[in-house]
Amino acid sequence: MDAVPSLEIPGEWDKVLAVDQEAERLMDGDTLNTDYATILKDRADAAKARGHYAQAISYLDRYTTVKEQLNEKQHESEAQDYAARYHALEQEQKIREAEAESAQKDAVILVIVVILLIITAFAIYSMRQRHAISQKNRALARMIGELSSAGVSSQAETPKPDKQLFELIDGLIRKEKLYTNVNLQRQDIVDRFDISRHSLNDLFQAYADGQSFTAYINGIRMQDAIRLMQKEPETPIGAIAEAVGFTPANFREQFKRQYGMTPTEYRQNI
Repeated sequence: MDAVPSLEIPGEWDKVLAVDQEAERLMDGDTLNTDYATILKDRADAAKARGHYAQAISYLDRYTTVKEQLNEKQHESEAQDYAARYHALEQEQKIREAEAESAQKDAVILVIVVILLIITAFAIYSMRQRHAISQKNRALARMIGELSSAGVSSQAETPKPDKQLFELIDGLIRKEKLYTNVNLQRQDIVDRFDISRHSLNDLFQAYADGQSFTAYINGIRMQDAIRLMQKEPETPIGAIAEAVGFTPANFREQFKRQYGMTPTEYRQNI
């Protein structure tokens, strides 16, 4: 005869059930746990061993229900854990994004500060340059005025041989303002005074500091232009240039070459 397992002996089952009852009592009504599921399984096995099949099935049904509830609870717990981890990761991501955004803002502010410093430095440099140029231009304007006055007064020197003819020519050019004709040529003077080109060249060599006819005429034009700029500050530069026999472009070029500044800059500093 086969040996009967010890737990199938009624006395042993009584001991197991007694332990289960004590465990259930300690649960204090909290029956949704694995220990209670074990108790139900034990009771089902004990009822089956004693031949109480209907009771065994009842215990098994309750055991199955508790196990399903435990599985659901475990799934819910896992889902909550997953949700908590996801939320933690989401919060961490937001923190990183906030830090990145803050770093980006700091970088933008730094760039703006650097640009402002560069602009400020450039503005200070430009202001100093303009001040230096203004001082230079004022000094040049004074020198131009002095040179212009000296050019006029130098005509009162003691006459030299043949100088009377030069002064006659110079006086006529200035009095009749022949220089205001932009097309004035040396031949016009030669024909007017019935002298040779060679004689006219000798006069300019001796009494006009060796200047050519063109340089001499442009010098007179320049003196008159400076006088007009000082006397008529509202008259446009181009109009003054044409009034004295220059084209506007040639006047600006000649003035810049001779005085180191443009007519406009000169006017701003007189």
